[in-house]
Amino acid sequence: MSGKRFAEIIAAVTMACQAAVAAPELVCDPPDFVLDDGECRVVALDRAAASVTVSLAVDFPRKALSGRSASAALTFMDSVGRRLYEASLSIDEDPSLAGFGERALRLSVDSVTPAAERVRLLDFYRGKDANIAGGVNCLSATIGNGTGRFSVGGNAMALAGEVPMGAVVASVGLTTGARMEIRRFAVTEEADPAELYMTPWTVETLTERFASSSDPVEGFWSFLDRDNDPEWAIPGGFYELAIVKSGAAPLPETSSESSASLASYDIIYLSGATVEGRSWIPGMRKGAMTPTIFADHYKLSWIDARFQTDYPECTADLSASNTILTLRFPLHRSQLRFSRRPLSRK
Repeated sequence: MSGKRFAEIIAAVTMACQAAVAAPELVCDPPDFVLDDGECRVVALDRAAASVTVSLAVDFPRKALSGRSASAALTFMDSVGRRLYEASLSIDEDPSLAGFGERALRLSVDSVTPAAERVRLLDFYRGKDANIAGGVNCLSATIGNGTGRFSVGGNAMALAGEVPMGAVVASVGLTTGARMEIRRFAVTEEADPAELYMTPWTVETLTERFASSSDPVEGFWSFLDRDNDPEWAIPGGFYELAIVKSGAAPLPETSSESSASLASYDIIYLSGATVEGRSWIPGMRKGAMTPTIFADHYKLSWIDARFQTDYPECTADLSASNTILTLRFPLHRSQLRFSRRPLSRK
């Protein structure tokens, strides 16, 4: 296999099954190593992670294919090391071609009960684009949101399927059924967006603060309308937001507050998300507004519906009457407008 082709396969393994949430953090990606029969390599995971992806590339030796099945297995374990799930990659005879002696790349995924009994969740055979005579074969596994998603392949990756995997995984182990070279064993985690972006604010504490605040920017804001090119961007929902001074306490300060024109503000999500709606919880940070030298004009930092933050040159403008807030995304040819919700003040 050429070096270029191998690089393409590794790239495909890395990309397979990636969830679109926060940027993944690489936990483990050692250089090539050899694993002996029965030896285990274990990687600890952050149990607060929203999803975990394992990218595995194993060089199946030709001599190991004769006489017995060669295999590489990923074991997903709980916090005390008890096996929860096992995904095994092997080269076996394809039962759909029984009698012809045709081999295929096989992925079997089992759940393991507390009594160590196995329950088969997935059995998948791949003959096309697999190196069934020996060579590098790959497995990608992602666990998150109560499901496990698996892809396998040799010269190209194919989706094997999704299975329910709701137990909390604390570590993943790699074992082989023969002496094998591991060309890649990369583990990445994606953090729970609620852990990353949750603030202490609630509707109740925001209401209490706003009732006594004289800041013209602070308050509750409701989606009003939009002006967008759908080929460049679509709204993530009809948001209800709160805007509160950065670093503010739930109750108003006893000392005189700084000028609103110099204050920075946090944008807090309350409701209305339609894209990734289940991932958004009231009180999560949706963005921030930083003052500029121009009155009622702010630099805007924005967290979109899928938790991407690459939105340069964005701005926010407050109308002269302090009733309309316009969020502008020029590189995405879009803008959103919000209207202030009336609030009785003490």
